Amino acid sequence: MGSIRKSRFIVGILLAVALLLIVNLSASAPPNVPGLAAPDNQKITNDNTPYFSWENLTGENILNYHLVVDNDSNFADVDNFYDNSNLTDNFDNFDTHSENALPEGTWYWHVSGENADGLGAWSETWTLTVDVTRPTAQIAVSDTLISDADAGSKLTVTITYSEVMDNSVYPSISFTPDVTADTLTHSENWWSADNTIYYENYTIGDENVENVGVDVSVTGGKDLAGNDQVDNTGENMFDVDTLNPTAQIAVSDTLISDADAGSKLTVTITYSEVMDNSVYPSISFTPDVTADTLTYSENWWSADNTIYYENYTIGDEDVENADVNVSVTGGKDLAGNPQVDNTGENMFDVDTKAPTISGITESSVGQTSATINWTTDELANSVVEYGTTTSYGTTESDSSLVTSHSITLTNLSGNTTYHYRVKSTDAANNTTTSSDQQFTTTPLIAPTSSVDNITPYWQSSASVTITATASDNDGTVENVTLWYRYRENSGASWGSWDNFGVDNSSPWSWAFDAPDNDGLYEFYTRATDNDDQTEAAPSTADENAGFDTVAPTISSVQINGENTVTPSTSVVISIVAQDNFSGLDQMRFSDDNENWTDWEPFASENDYVLPAGDENKRVYVKVKDNAGNESAMVDNWIVLETGVYVESLGTIAENENTLADFGQFGLLVTGINLFAKDNIDNVEVEVKVVQEKPAEVSEAAPGTATYYFEVETNALADNLDNVEIRFDVAKSWLDNLGIGAADVKLWKLDNTWQEVSTTIVGENASHVHFSATVPSLSWFAVTGEKPAAPIPYLPVAAGVIIIVVILIVLIWWWKKQSLSSASSQGVGVAGESQAHLEWALNLKEP
Repeated sequence: MGSIRKSRFIVGILLAVALLLIVNLSASAPPNVPGLAAPDNQKITNDNTPYFSWENLTGENILNYHLVVDNDSNFADVDNFYDNSNLTDNFDNFDTHSENALPEGTWYWHVSGENADGLGAWSETWTLTVDVTRPTAQIAVSDTLISDADAGSKLTVTITYSEVMDNSVYPSISFTPDVTADTLTHSENWWSADNTIYYENYTIGDENVENVGVDVSVTGGKDLAGNDQVDNTGENMFDVDTLNPTAQIAVSDTLISDADAGSKLTVTITYSEVMDNSVYPSISFTPDVTADTLTYSENWWSADNTIYYENYTIGDEDVENADVNVSVTGGKDLAGNPQVDNTGENMFDVDTKAPTISGITESSVGQTSATINWTTDELANSVVEYGTTTSYGTTESDSSLVTSHSITLTNLSGNTTYHYRVKSTDAANNTTTSSDQQFTTTPLIAPTSSVDNITPYWQSSASVTITATASDNDGTVENVTLWYRYRENSGASWGSWDNFGVDNSSPWSWAFDAPDNDGLYEFYTRATDNDDQTEAAPSTADENAGFDTVAPTISSVQINGENTVTPSTSVVISIVAQDNFSGLDQMRFSDDNENWTDWEPFASENDYVLPAGDENKRVYVKVKDNAGNESAMVDNWIVLETGVYVESLGTIAENENTLADFGQFGLLVTGINLFAKDNIDNVEVEVKVVQEKPAEVSEAAPGTATYYFEVETNALADNLDNVEIRFDVAKSWLDNLGIGAADVKLWKLDNTWQEVSTTIVGENASHVHFSATVPSLSWFAVTGEKPAAPIPYLPVAAGVIIIVVILIVLIWWWKKQSLSSASSQGVGVAGESQAHLEWALNLKEP
């Protein structure tokens, strides 16, 4: 029994030692390193009383925290700006003790925790830059006088700041007076590479306005610390003069006749403003009377340069030019704006000859009347002298001055020969008389009629008004009948002629309703007069028309065939469309189903220019048939991916290298360095950078990609040793992903994505710079992946091993003692087991 008690005591001692060892493994050490939380590392701010916070080291019996802030990154200055080792919480708010307000500059800070076992290791050191000074701005413009000549070009406003600015905040530029209402249209804006200069481009329009002394104001910019800029206004920075001068025209004589020969005709141009007297306007005449009447002699400006004069010498060339127009073009004002072209209509007449008579004919010769027609080469009156002999005896006249003359003679006798002659006198009282002419009146005849022109040929409505013209030389038309025939298409045979209807009063018309439906129709009319004379049917139709009331259909629209991606805005639109009757005639396109191009002739293949900007582009199409029926809209889309940058390197010598600088474009791919085996001429390098996986790449790169880029060169791979790729990664992206620069990877697409070895070559305030060398070019991707948090395996594993060893020793020692005791006291196995059980449960003493 004494041996068993001794064994129990030893076991207790060993268990106590094991428990104490476990406790010491978990608590007998200074605290771990706290992780910093705020303000963010390398943050720039205008808050000089920041709120510092860090990770709370729970479960480590923290007594206090120690925060140190100083302008020395090594904290070597014994007089640290702020040094507090009595912080009981995992934060310190400088705003609660403003005597610690940070002056402008860069500050370093770190934190450690302290428990009963001492002060823990310091955290990493973070930096904080304090900036409370507001940036100032200087304003400049690229043009100080905007005129018509500048229309379509750019006006650039340049804002130069006193420090680096936050390029995510765009300043606001305004003009007084507001020339964006009539002259300037914003087109683009950008920051310089170092974010100290801001540019805005405006497209200049010609709105025929004048604005003098335009002020330019800038507000709203912020520096990297968030300080608002000092607002600034540049006064009288430029003028706008796109006002086009107008011109009034006058002439010194409104009728040039033989009496004016040898004198002067003066053309006077009066302008609305002072003109550039070194620029002479151009004066022209319609018709061109300088070819037969006027000869230029001299020109001059008035003393104040607002009136221009030209003199012409008048000649007698036996011509007539009525209603001569005078036009003036080409003048410019002092700002260089061209004048508004002007034409003075019917400003004067030229008449230095008698009229010439030609084309004497008789028309509508009937039993009792006839119409005499002729033409003259100038305006003149109309006189017909007529009778049954050459003595004439009867006169009909019209005093109207015309060139096409028509006089109707009435109360004639039927079947009689008449003699006549015509006379015409012009406005200058010049008279011409023709030779003797003859005509014979007709006997009783049937009336005539014909269908009026049906236009357009193709009709989109099933109802159209058809009109006819009918006449009768020896009486009056009583009625007109419309006849038609039909066939379905040009390949079918014509049907029989059918009577559509009779109209009994003039004007002769019918509401034709295409009784045989859509297709081709022909028409003629037959008239009947009051003498019961009916017109014979003609041998051919008078008119024809097609009826198509069904809109065409579009069965497919394709952009660049089956392609879903295009690198260019220039594409080919393929259209498959159908129309049952009149045939396809026109088409038009739209980018937004609201604003459409003009109708143009239909073609199944069409060049088209997509609007700029990488994204899905949708094109809408409509077609129209020859009858004017418009199809429903059909659309399709394609992805536009552009953004390609090209650098020309010229010649690379053998065993030399040349860098293509793409940083100048603001790209994250900053340079491509080509190493040549042999001389390579006319080398070009092309880079395309996209934020998302490009459509032509089927599989995304491993990890989280910040961007993809493709590099191509016209240099043959056999002529290159290798290629160095230089690229940047934004620190803000690393912070957002919670990774370091060492976690960044470059991948190259070689059927599958292959990791490329990279080197960190430097950094600045916003980016980390990398370099990699590759044997060939392809698509690349820059990715990162947050590493898994480390597990504290070593302390736990050591504790578990020690406990297991102690338990094995205890069990071995216990079994050995029990067997020895049982042997000496005669206790059997069953008794041993019961004794062990009772002892273990502490039920009774064995």
